[in-house]
Amino acid sequence: INFFQNAVDLAPFDSDFRNKLAQAQFELGRHEDARKNLETIIKEDPRYASAYASLGYLILSVDHDIKRANSYYDVALSLDPDNQQALFNKAGTLMYLEKKPDAIKLLKQLLKLNPGHEQGKAFLKILTGS
Repeated sequence: INFFQNAVDLAPFDSDFRNKLAQAQFELGRHEDARKNLETIIKEDPRYASAYASLGYLILSVDHDIKRANSYYDVALSLDPDNQQALFNKAGTLMYLEKKPDAIKLLKQLLKLNPGHEQGKAFLKILTGS
């Protein structure tokens, strides 16, 4: 985490560094720090799709707000239809909302982009039973 913090200190407007810092903070349970960094990215670089996908995941995991999480996934996918994190996470929320066909469609899209996505393959196998 120190590496990413130093990188952000040296280049505060580099969205990639700040996003990696936020991910590390999230993993360490520093959720509010992660949220602030993701919100900063969105404010400074509103077309950076990964920040929306990461913030959606944080909102789902910490706030348990599936509707808000989905809204962030939707923005991420509107900016980058091939964003793998957003595709996978949105598929999970769709399954939870009992929209299985839509979840399967997103997982197939994900696996077309990245056939080696192990979590995507496992999730699709669960949904399709094969």
